[in-house]
Amino acid sequence: MNSPPMRRLRLTWGGATDQGRIRANNQDAMYADSALFVVADEMGGHQGGEVAANLAVRTVAN
Repeated sequence: MNSPPMRRLRLTWGGATDQGRIRANNQDAMYADSALFVVADEMGGHQGGEVAANLAVRTVAN
């Protein structure tokens, strides 16, 4: 059987983080490349949330 020709996929993406109105710093982290998108949302200002979010993103990305 012949398969139909593959169509080229065009992907457009964007990303943004926001520390909000209450937090003193932004604990969110993200990573994206052509085949992997990772978002780590902070845990409501818990101590070490920024470190945890960045560690999670780096671990998955690598």
